[in-house]
Amino acid sequence: MVSFVEVGALLSDRYHILRELGKGTMGCTYLAEDRQQGNARRAISEFRVNLPQEALRQKAEQLFRQEAEILSRLDHPQIPRVYELLYLPEEGQDRVLVVRDYVEGQTLRTLLKARWVQGRTFNEIDGLRCLQQLLPVLNYLHSMGIIHRDIAPDNILLRQKDNRLVLFDFGGIKQILTTLETERTDPSTNPQATTLAHRLGRPGYAPPEQLRKGIIYTYSDLYALAATVLVLLTGKEPLELYDERSQGWTWDAEVEISPQLAEILRKMLAQQPSDRFQNAYDVLKALRQVPKPKTPKDAQGKESQENLPASPPSSSSASGDQNTVKTVKRLGRLLLQTMGVLGFTVGAGVGGWFLGQTWLKNQVSQSSPRPELEVSPVASPVEVEVEESPEPLSFPPLDDPEPEPSDQLPPAERERKLALRDRRLELAIDYEFFQSLLNQRVWAKYPEMEGQTPDESASDKIWRDRWDETATQLLEKLSTLGGEARRGLGRYRQVELERMRQELTLLNLTPPTLNLLADARFFHLFPEQRDKEFQYRPIGQIWRAIALDKLQNLQAEKTLETVVFPPGETSQTVKGELNPGDGQVYLMNLGENQKLSVTVVTNQAVKFAIHGPNEPLFTSKIEERTWSGTLPKTGYYQLVITSRSAQPLDYQITISAQ
Repeated sequence: MVSFVEVGALLSDRYHILRELGKGTMGCTYLAEDRQQGNARRAISEFRVNLPQEALRQKAEQLFRQEAEILSRLDHPQIPRVYELLYLPEEGQDRVLVVRDYVEGQTLRTLLKARWVQGRTFNEIDGLRCLQQLLPVLNYLHSMGIIHRDIAPDNILLRQKDNRLVLFDFGGIKQILTTLETERTDPSTNPQATTLAHRLGRPGYAPPEQLRKGIIYTYSDLYALAATVLVLLTGKEPLELYDERSQGWTWDAEVEISPQLAEILRKMLAQQPSDRFQNAYDVLKALRQVPKPKTPKDAQGKESQENLPASPPSSSSASGDQNTVKTVKRLGRLLLQTMGVLGFTVGAGVGGWFLGQTWLKNQVSQSSPRPELEVSPVASPVEVEVEESPEPLSFPPLDDPEPEPSDQLPPAERERKLALRDRRLELAIDYEFFQSLLNQRVWAKYPEMEGQTPDESASDKIWRDRWDETATQLLEKLSTLGGEARRGLGRYRQVELERMRQELTLLNLTPPTLNLLADARFFHLFPEQRDKEFQYRPIGQIWRAIALDKLQNLQAEKTLETVVFPPGETSQTVKGELNPGDGQVYLMNLGENQKLSVTVVTNQAVKFAIHGPNEPLFTSKIEERTWSGTLPKTGYYQLVITSRSAQPLDYQITISAQ
């Protein structure tokens, strides 16, 4: 079902597609601008389904309208707001668009991959905070009668602006699509179609009864959340931790966590639904009995200043938790008594729509012992206040390897070093990489110290000052990188460069174009590196991070513009502005033997280049402003202009193609 929408397309005459954000088994998600809302950024998930019969299309329209009403009611700071759910019947394949808030950040899946590269996993503190942040969100959803059904690292995002976890990509749409696809098949030729239609979930994350029978309840989400936490703690996928023969989890030997947290995870992952926690509040209450995990400070024998949770809540998270408590109290016993029916029928979406009501009436009314894999009894009310606000996750985590500044240092100097550490952690820059880069920079400036670092003695104070001064300058320069680019510092390898080159081809661009853009920014920040071999030294990682930033800007069309000649005209003039170290790319689809002429007008230092489909054609010197030549083949040609000025500049380019 994976579909493809071209960058630059306009969906529903409103949403301008900037770039692809992700791709799954059932559809794609794109970053878009809302032309009717001041170009506000939206994330759009696009799905396709083939419904040849008019009756199925009418049913689809009704079901999607019901799902849109459900999603539009959600109002929580850790759930992206859904603006529209559009069902667009089209010839051949119908389209479904889910338009929601765009949240800048990284999924837990992306963060896990970065850890796997390093051979690291998350620690117990991270696992606890993941639970503490997401359980109130699940409690809110369940109080609204909604089951997520597809909790996994791919659908949990660490929001960049406040390090809060955000839950998205609900399973209701996928459930409808799966059921509709199955309904259009002939049951006589596919006797399992009806059963398969109601099974939705990710193997390993979804509980057995959800995968086998389509049964869901509040504990279904709790099971998937526990599986996600185990993936964080072990670095292994759930299927690697689950023994099919014994029908049980085998993760105990993989992690070192407190017995209390281990028992909570076991109960969330119990084989029998009746043995699990029945609601999120029960888990939150149990978490209060988990002892505070030791931090690196504890390990060094010093008193830790960390409490879980300890940091003041942000206004958005605090209001979300308070709203959760108020919601549960307001709904009270009546809501909890009807949770089984409401959670199944609304949460299960289409599965509940077709089979759930009759099944639930029979199951809930039974007083006899319940068979295996059946829905558990309705949970009793829980009078638990969430007095503490979950602490934000931080990446890198609190087990950062940087040692504490020595107590022997003067107080002012010690505070300065702590501030530098906090700034590095805020920018999510790896400690080992930063130390290697810092030493390289200082040794290049002061060769007499090469291979040495200052100690705590009074005689070395001048060197400690120079190290800290250089660290401050480095952090200021690294702060200009994007968050994703910074988090990759120290881990960029040849495979990342190859991936960037592949993504360039989707934009009809070539690697030399990206190289020019990255060079301009890199040499603006580090002019002393010009004409030096830096790529395989620590500072070369910064060039690669800049290249990632430049690629993403191209994908978002921030620095990429397509030049189209009006009918009957062979010349076009473009204008723009460049900040120091910035560049712009103009893309032209031209033919073999066409004569191309380019004239650049500016009063500042710039360089420009012409790149063909396979190789560069021309790179100017700073004083050159014109070029003309005959094109060797048909294809996409790139005009790249970069600033070599220390001041912002305006430019005008006249392009002629005959």
